[in-house]
This record gives sequence, structure tokens and C-alpha cells, in this order.
Amino acid sequence: MTRFADMPLKWKLLVVITGTSVLALALACAGFIAYELAAYRGRAGRDMDLRAAMLAAGGAPALAFRDEKDAEETLAVLKVDPHVIAAQFYASDGAIFASYARADARDEPPPRPESDGQRFSWDRQTTVRGVALAGRRIGTLRLVRDLGEMRRSLAAVLAISLALLLVSSLAALAIAARTQRGISEPILDLTRAAKANAERGDYSARARARGGAELGILVAAFNEMLDQIQRRDAALHDSQQRLALLVESTPLGVIVWGTDQRVLEWNMSAERIFGWSAEEAKGRTADLIISAPVWESRVKTVWENLLARRGGTRFTNENVAKDGRTIVCDWYNAPLIGPEGKVFAVASIVEDITDRKRVQDELQSLTAQLERRVTERTAELLTLNKELEAFSYSVSHDLRAPLRAINGFSSLLLVKKAEHLDAEGKDYLARVAEAARHMAEIIDDLLNLARVTRSTMQPASVDLSALARDAADDLQALHPERLVDVFIDEGVRVTGDANLLRLLLENLLSNAWKFTSLTTAPRIEVRSRVESGRRILSVRDNGAGFDPAFADKLFKPFSRLHSEAEFAGTGVGLATVSRIIERHGGRIWAEGAVGKGAVFHFILPES
Repeated sequence: MTRFADMPLKWKLLVVITGTSVLALALACAGFIAYELAAYRGRAGRDMDLRAAMLAAGGAPALAFRDEKDAEETLAVLKVDPHVIAAQFYASDGAIFASYARADARDEPPPRPESDGQRFSWDRQTTVRGVALAGRRIGTLRLVRDLGEMRRSLAAVLAISLALLLVSSLAALAIAARTQRGISEPILDLTRAAKANAERGDYSARARARGGAELGILVAAFNEMLDQIQRRDAALHDSQQRLALLVESTPLGVIVWGTDQRVLEWNMSAERIFGWSAEEAKGRTADLIISAPVWESRVKTVWENLLARRGGTRFTNENVAKDGRTIVCDWYNAPLIGPEGKVFAVASIVEDITDRKRVQDELQSLTAQLERRVTERTAELLTLNKELEAFSYSVSHDLRAPLRAINGFSSLLLVKKAEHLDAEGKDYLARVAEAARHMAEIIDDLLNLARVTRSTMQPASVDLSALARDAADDLQALHPERLVDVFIDEGVRVTGDANLLRLLLENLLSNAWKFTSLTTAPRIEVRSRVESGRRILSVRDNGAGFDPAFADKLFKPFSRLHSEAEFAGTGVGLATVSRIIERHGGRIWAEGAVGKGAVFHFILPES
């Protein structure tokens, strides 16, 4: 049997047109039959509901008074309807109370009534409804009706539909056989023209246009396509000439190799780079410009990858010129693919980079020298850092001893020689002791600042909220006489060095604790918020504040905005905070106003 795809066009059109018409008529007939069936069932259902209502009303007294004879007489009136097969009254307990059956009936009533409603099968209709008296259900009525009339009606409708379908199919076939010619003949004409053009290859044959509808437009478009192909042939010939001119004039060497590694094309720039003329190079193998060791070590694998279309599009290697010089060339290669998907040649673009390679080697040599000098300077800096650490330790140790002596002897004088000192002398000694203590604080802060700058970072995920809570608890323990309201956002985690971050929070919180000492209701807040995708942390207080005009001095060592008489300190704490933030790659800034508190904002990497 011939497949539809292999049929001639006119037979396809006949099959499609006739099949579509027959299918549409068949669907219409099926819809009509379905409508008739639904309409008949609707009418039958309403008729049975009416009869059941009348019988239920007539049998209600008999059921109420348990009068079986009266109930049977009520059902006996159904004899006048030859379509009723059987009927039953069921008592309230579900047992059959009275029944009626047509002489030829084959109905076995169920021992208990079904649920109320209509039920249809192929040959019968069953109606069940309740029997009520004074609003109370006292039984059930079941009616069974023969649907033979419906089957006969549907058979007649089906016969008419089949006859109509047959006549309509023959008519559709006749019309399709006549009308398909207007579609198939222009297409066949178009096919013959395309075949003629393909066989001769001159694109001069044209299809004959018929009408101005879609097929006419298709034929016109086909003819226009042939015109374009002719114009493109001419343009292609022109572009080939321009390409040949471009290949010859480019400063890059252009070489086309056969799959046997022999030169097929060789432009003037290739002649200039390698010294061989096109006549000398054509037909020669790759060993013309590639030495055997280079071919075996590098180029052979590249060539195999090109033929297998697995890469090798670019590489750099040493080549041999005609005069024996070794030159360095950049090669850009591409396999040329034929209609069957096979590689039939390899095109190479060659650039002589010998001079550039020499400059690069010189730059690499200079870079190596520079790196060596940097390494030497780094080693010197490491040595200086170690010496600075030793100096810091020495200064710390050497300064602490005299300070302890000054502080100790001042205290001894105040204790043992107090009776020989007047008030002014005692005041002088107290000032000496306080100066020594302050000098010790400065030394400690300087060492902390140096330690922050030189210590090795150990980044980890840090619970900043917990660190802030520990620092606040330590301050409260040192100053139990003060009541400061401290609020800290929970669950704030950042990435950083835990020890440095602890020192950061200790400095910021102690700074806030100090500058709220003269405030009636001191409050310190450690907050976290996200703005533009960045987490910003803040330490806020309602203390003495500062003049915003001098905000840039806050983070400089020994730069104080308040006198020692107002608030004690060394002026190194905020500088230490700034160094810690910088080492974490973050940023810190401050806002404030005199008498209205201060807030320090900083950004750290988020966990």
C-alpha cells in the first residue's frame, strides 16, 4: 500500500479534501445523534418523574394504613402504559410492600430500594423516588420503563445520517476531483521548472504564473529567487576576485594546505616571510618551512587535531626561512569543510613575530630582575620590621622601669614623708604620679596600635553581637556605680579576626562609656542594618558628642577633641579602631553634634 507521503500531489489533495469533508459530516451526524439521545432521555425523565409523583401521591394512604390491596390497585393503573415494565412500593423499613409487573417483564426487583433518582441503561429506564405523607417519608416507589421506542428512534436517525454521509462523501469526492487541478497543476509546473534549473544549472527556466492568489505569489517568488541567484552568482564571482586581491595584498601570510600536507595556495606575504616564491612553494610538503624535530614534537599533533576537527586553531612555533634563518611565527588555522562534512584542506594565516618575541623576552628578563629586586627589598623590610619590633619591646621595657620607679618613689614620699611636705608639695607629687600613670597608658596604647598593624590576621566567622555583649559586661563590672542602658542587636555575624574585632568593640564601647559619664540617662546602642546590599554596623551614644567640623581628626593618633580635664584618655583608641577596620578591608566614619551624642558607622565583610 502506497504511503500518503509517496502519493502524487493530486491524490493527496483528493484524500485531504474528501477526508476533511467526510470527517466534518461524520462529526455533525454524531452530534445530531447525541443531541437526539440527550433530548429523548430528558423527555423520558420528565415523563417518568410526573408518573412517579402521581403514583406516590395515590399510594401514600395505602402505605400509611398498610393496605396492600389498595397499593396494588394503585400500581395496576400502569397496565394502560405498555412501556412500563414493572413498579414496586417499598415500606419504610425497605421491604417490598406491593408490586406490578408486565406479563413479559424480566425485572427482578432489588430486595431494598436504590437511592432516589433516574437511571438509564441501554434497554430500560429506572426511576426511584420517596413516598411522603404530611411531610414525612413513609416509603419508596420504583418504576422501570422499556426504552425500545428510543432505540428504534435512534436507529432511524442513524440510518438517515449514514445515507446522508454516503451521498455527501460522493459529492465531496466529485468536487475535490474537479477543484484540485487548480492547486496541483501550478505546483507541478513549479516543480518541473525547479527540476530543469537544477539539472542545467543556468537558472534560466521560469515557472508560468497562474492567477494572483497564493500560488501565483509562490510562482512569482520562485522566479524572483532565480533572479536573485543569478545576481548572487555574478556578485560571488566579483567577491572572489576581491578576495583574491585581498589575500595577495594582506601583510599576513596566507597558505592553503592539502590533507597530504602539500601547499595548494601561497600568497605574496608568505613569500616575504619565508623567502620561497609561490612557484617554489606549491606542491611542496610542510618540511619546506617546518623542521622535522618541530614537526614531531608539536605540529604533528596540531595537524591531526585540525583534520579531526578537534582544535589546533592557533599555536606559535619556530620556522625555517629559505636562507636558513630561524623565525618565530604565530599560526591561525582553520579546517575547510566540504559539502559532505569532511575536511578537504587547511587554511593558515601566518604572522612573523620574531621581533615581538625578542622584545617580550627582554621584557621578561627585566621583569625577572624587578621581581628579584622586590624580593630583596621585601626581605629588607622584613628585617626592618623585626628590628622595629625589637625596638618597640626595648622601648616599652626601658620606659616602663623608670615610670614604675617614678610612680613608686612618689607614692613612698607621699606615705613616709608626708609630714615634711606641705599641701603644695603633696600636690606636686600627686601630679608626678598621675603623669607617670598617663605615660604608661600611652605606651600601652602605642604598643596595641603597633600590634594591630603587624599581627597576622586569622579570619573566621565571628558573632559580633556576643563580642559586644562581653565588652559591655566588662565595662559594667569595672564601673558598678554607673547604670548605663546598653542595647545590642542579636545575631550579627561578620568575617574577621576575632581578637582584633574584640579590641575594636572594647575601644568603641569604652569610648561611648566615657563620653556618657556626664549624661543623666546614658544609653549605648550597637546596631546592624543593610543598605544597598551592604551591612553597616553602628555604635551610638547620647553623650558629649563632638563638633562635626573636626570629624576628620577623630581617627588620628593623639588627636583629641576634648581636654584631659573633661575626659581622660590618650587619643589612641579610635586610631586603633581605624587600623583594625582598614586591615579588614572595611571603612569607618563618624557623625555627631556637641551635646547630642555620637555614632560611629563601620562596614566589615559579612559572613
